[in-house]
Amino acid sequence: MEKNNFNYYDVISENYDELHSEEQIKKYNFIKQKFNIKDDDVKILDVACGSGIIKEVFKNQNIFGIDNSKKLLEKAKKRNVKTLYYDFNIIPFPFKDKEFDYVFCVTAFHHSKNFLLLAKEFERLSDKIAVSLLKKSPSIEEQKEALKEAFKNYNYSFYDLGIDILFITENKIKK
Repeated sequence: MEKNNFNYYDVISENYDELHSEEQIKKYNFIKQKFNIKDDDVKILDVACGSGIIKEVFKNQNIFGIDNSKKLLEKAKKRNVKTLYYDFNIIPFPFKDKEFDYVFCVTAFHHSKNFLLLAKEFERLSDKIAVSLLKKSPSIEEQKEALKEAFKNYNYSFYDLGIDILFITENKIKK
């Protein structure tokens, strides 16, 4: 099943927005409100960016998206997302430490082969993280524990959004 995930998203790419845009837009709006993002001069990494639905909410922000579906990345480019064909299981990502103001991973974290390693990579790239977790994922508790461990030096919250749980860092704890 895992090997087919790459092809699955290419196969559904034509209908991806129809299948996912409404729920993704709700999540991105919630994230924008929680972080109170108003400044256009911010740099956001959208991990598993899909078709670039993020641009429906973050219209003027500098969005960089990575995904392992070439067809979805083509759609994201049309929405003015800077894209990179990349498998997020290959860590480290090809970016500098704290290169991004925010890192988002919306409804894709459960595809990771190593939740803790991926969460730590998010922390390397930014202090402001939002990760949505699919509640019905059999590994939901393991995902939550990995996020708690990776961000143990942060204040953070989990928000119940219906079919997802959203993890958001609030700030790094001062020592």
